[in-house]
Amino acid sequence: MKKSSKVKKVAEGYLTRLRFGKGQRRRFVIKLQDEEAAEIRAEALQVQANLLAKAGKQADAPIILRKGADVQAESDFQDIAKFVEGLCAQKVQPTRMRASHSRSWAKSGRRANCTMIGRIT
Repeated sequence: MKKSSKVKKVAEGYLTRLRFGKGQRRRFVIKLQDEEAAEIRAEALQVQANLLAKAGKQADAPIILRKGADVQAESDFQDIAKFVEGLCAQKVQPTRMRASHSRSWAKSGRRANCTMIGRIT
């Protein structure tokens, strides 16, 4: 039984659809002429897309993924992969709320401001 292909042949190369965040999907043309190489590139691009999504870089993802799909040389693609890894490594970890803050909210019985907005007149 043949495995389902993730790429579809088009005039410029192979078309693939990548997901790079919640509700973020686009089609990219991988400009390679070999189907097996295009499938490998599509899988590598999806890995890069996943990294970008986890790092919160969904706005940059279409540009970077298009560049990755456009390059033909493997060395150029590796340069883009290194760039993505460096970009995603710079992600700043969000700070956690101190326990004293959460306890003070519980003691006061106040709710978050977002629930109060409808009651203000």
